[in-house]
Amino acid sequence: MTTVEGGAIREILHGAWWVMLLRGILAIILGLFAFFKPACMLIGIVQVMGVFFLLDGVLLIISAITGHTGGSRWLALLGGIFYILAGIAIFSSPLLSALVTQAFVIYLMAFFVLVTGIMRIATAMRLWKTSDHKWLLLVEGIIGIIFAVILIQSPIVSAVVLMQIVGVIAVVLAITMIIMAFGLRKLAQTM
Repeated sequence: MTTVEGGAIREILHGAWWVMLLRGILAIILGLFAFFKPACMLIGIVQVMGVFFLLDGVLLIISAITGHTGGSRWLALLGGIFYILAGIAIFSSPLLSALVTQAFVIYLMAFFVLVTGIMRIATAMRLWKTSDHKWLLLVEGIIGIIFAVILIQSPIVSAVVLMQIVGVIAVVLAITMIIMAFGLRKLAQTM
């Protein structure tokens, strides 16, 4: 490697390490917030979705007016109006919007887990005489069905727990980012 290439790589590493460090610190803050304040985090996520709906609605209306839709101008206009109304609804009642959103996600997750559990049990029954792994499939299916029932019985608690799991994962990933940032810094100093 030439001196010019080494200098360019050192510059990239020198500039990259602190960005990764800041991202790691931000991820730790968000992860801790998600773990200790999961309801607030859920409302925040829904509000970000509300901002997206408002912006997307405005852009759809602009594309309908200018004719740059790639399709029907009326559909783009109606879609834009719908998105703006959805964004307004989210901001007018963020708690209700968060509850509806989390309930939908939890019920959807429960449905897929339930179907997967039933499929695992059916597969175990089909393989009953031919496979040594039938018990694993059977246990996995039963656990899946139990998990689906828990999700359906208590969607709010399920959403809180899932948000806390996301918080723990974010903190773990953030710690690895911070370790990598200092590793990049050390590498930049040795080049």
